[in-house]
Order: sequence, then structure tokens, then C-alpha cells
Amino acid sequence: MNKLAEITGYSLQICRKYLRGAALPEPAKLMEIAQKLNVSAGWLLFGEAHNLPNESSGKITLSKNLLRYILSKAACLYNDKSKVAEVSDFLVELFNDLSQINADEEQSKKIVDLALSSIRHFSYPPGNAI
Repeated sequence: MNKLAEITGYSLQICRKYLRGAALPEPAKLMEIAQKLNVSAGWLLFGEAHNLPNESSGKITLSKNLLRYILSKAACLYNDKSKVAEVSDFLVELFNDLSQINADEEQSKKIVDLALSSIRHFSYPPGNAI
């Protein structure tokens, strides 16, 4: 726990929660931790080996079903036209994160649900959040 906290710069308390499975890092933090540990995010989440894609290609690969699922779940985020760019950037990062995690469709859907439920940073009024 101490070593993970040292490497990531995160608190000992959150590292303890991550290591015990009491909390999952947000997708961006998961990718950051994986990069600092030189492992794949899929391995961190599921213990599975996964080759990291060539990030310089700018390509993201997702199944049509998973993309459809994400877009249907995220449709309500576009209610506030002033946040379109912010929401779009968030979704692109989510697509990117998912394309780098070696997870089956059901595991990926759980990750999507977790990411979208943690979307507090968009400051939606109560009742309008996912």
C-alpha cells in the first residue's frame, strides 16, 4: 500500500481501498495508475494480460453493442447545450479507456455505469444526473 501511494501520489487511504477492492478508481485514474505501474488497465481490474494499443494511431476500437450502450446511457448528458464539448471530451476519454481495458461486454457495461454515475463534475442540477 505504501509503495502504491508513493508511486501514484495518492493517499494511503485510497490506495488501501483500491487494493482491497473496496473502491474502484475512475477510468482516467485507472489509466494513470496502470501507466505508472507499467501494466495494462485490464490487468489492474481483472488480472488479464492485454497489449496496450498504439496510442499514437488515434484510433479507438469498441464493439457496436458497447458503443450503442454508452451512447444510449449518455444521451441525457446533452440536455445542457453549454456542456456539449465537455460531455463529448468525457465520452471520447471513456471510449479510449474502454478500448484499452481487456474486459468482456458485461464488465465493460459495469465500467460505463460506474463512469457515468461519477459524472458529478458536470454540475448538473439535482434530478438531472444519471
